[in-house]
Amino acid sequence: MKISKVLAPFSHFPGTSAVLPGTEWKVTGYPTAFLLDSFRHSKRIKIAWDLKNVIKKFTFQIDLARTRIRLSGQALEGHFSFLLKKSERGVEFFVEKAPENGVLVQFPDNEKRLFQREGHLFIPDLRATKPLNFQEQLFLGNHKKQEWERIRKRGELSEFLPLLFSLGQHYVHQPPLGPCSLLRENKNTLEETLLHFFLCGFDALCVPKTFDQELWGIQSVDFSGRELSLLQKAYLFIRSLFFQRQDNTMHLLPLLPKSLHSGSLSVQEKEMRLCLTWTKKRIKTVQIFSKVSTQICFCFPNPVKTFRLKDGKAKLNHILKANEKININKETKYEIDLIKQ
Repeated sequence: MKISKVLAPFSHFPGTSAVLPGTEWKVTGYPTAFLLDSFRHSKRIKIAWDLKNVIKKFTFQIDLARTRIRLSGQALEGHFSFLLKKSERGVEFFVEKAPENGVLVQFPDNEKRLFQREGHLFIPDLRATKPLNFQEQLFLGNHKKQEWERIRKRGELSEFLPLLFSLGQHYVHQPPLGPCSLLRENKNTLEETLLHFFLCGFDALCVPKTFDQELWGIQSVDFSGRELSLLQKAYLFIRSLFFQRQDNTMHLLPLLPKSLHSGSLSVQEKEMRLCLTWTKKRIKTVQIFSKVSTQICFCFPNPVKTFRLKDGKAKLNHILKANEKININKETKYEIDLIKQ
């Protein structure tokens, strides 16, 4: 039930920002510094390093699967790569690569420390949420290079929806944003709505904006103080396009946008994990694993007559009707395929 696509958008422009997943901190990358700004407090933290002439190969990247931000480049002293990582102890500064003689790094306490390769330090007062028990994943068949400026220029749902989905699930415990006029469940205008939401609501590497600074002329919405809740809203809305649950009925691809004809999704639904794949807008397979015994049924996006249900032990191989309820035994893997209309 694992989707292997790596989500790690990047930019080569100094001053690019990203949210460190699972924290309240917006991180802005420069050739010789990280600037961290809190979404909740007017607080700024600077982490700077003594390197000269960092003008080559500057790259600022957010790795959503590993919940970390990488900044790398080529200085006069040599190549370097620094990470800000979320961990169980909070936020960690980690030197992935450093010049031969090391690098001096200055932290908020104004003390300079010499770091060699693989040196690290936990930064005080930078708290993080608990790690996700299960990171849900969405892949929509896009293999293009994840350079941020091109992602925004292309404006393709298959590129930016998985990014918002992956980042937003770290903020499900934020206060609800409430109704958002930028998001309406109208199938006729759904793709346009999602693009407007992306352009008006997010900047840099999926950093939520307080308002439409770029004046797209779409709608003026002020999210001041609610930026992290905007990420939560993005995650929940995107999830609802592909999966919804009503009691024990699982609705698959209930609001699938027209351009997303193929993809895969893995979700954690309380005690149950599901991974579904689709092609040509039709469900191809559904994998199910539950920690408790239960009974469920599926609602498919297209009229379905029958499907095959089998388990991982090859003891079960039944052809069922579309509206039949399925008995799920705990700690057993099941798969649905051969879905016929």
